[in-house]
Amino acid sequence: SVLIIFHEFGHYFWARVFGIRVDKFFLFFDVGGFKLFSFKIGETEVTPIRCYHGELPILGFRIGALGYITDCTKIHERDLPKLKGIDTLIIDALRWTEHPTHYSVSQAMVIVEHLKPRQTFFTHMSHDMGLHADFERRLSQELSKLFSQELLDTVHLAYDQQEIIVNS
Repeated sequence: SVLIIFHEFGHYFWARVFGIRVDKFFLFFDVGGFKLFSFKIGETEVTPIRCYHGELPILGFRIGALGYITDCTKIHERDLPKLKGIDTLIIDALRWTEHPTHYSVSQAMVIVEHLKPRQTFFTHMSHDMGLHADFERRLSQELSKLFSQELLDTVHLAYDQQEIIVNS
């Protein structure tokens, strides 16, 4: 899908920055100044979002009203405001405990609380997350002291072949 292409492009870009040999793709960036440029696909604006996969800089994307942030431990502070007002967030949440290169559930929830999208889908989960029904029950039980139940109710685990409606 288009999201996977954008995601993989982020890996490609930073591989080039760090001198790792890859076949040529295309660039929308001023590497020296880390200036990121938005572009359009049809009528939909795509905005690259600087993120970090541990210490490795990568890219997430805002695609219209959708935020797509995976393989991430931090969103660059200057780029986080670019995600304000999104309807839907797809974000990395590997497991319940912290990890050096991926958000944990509670770390991802801090981003969800800041952005307050209508709906959020956690992706790139490990087997430690458990079954969907167990996850949603555990989410409410363990994080209800830190986050409102109203916010927790907007968060779900993504799954293969899922179709998501994003309101503009």
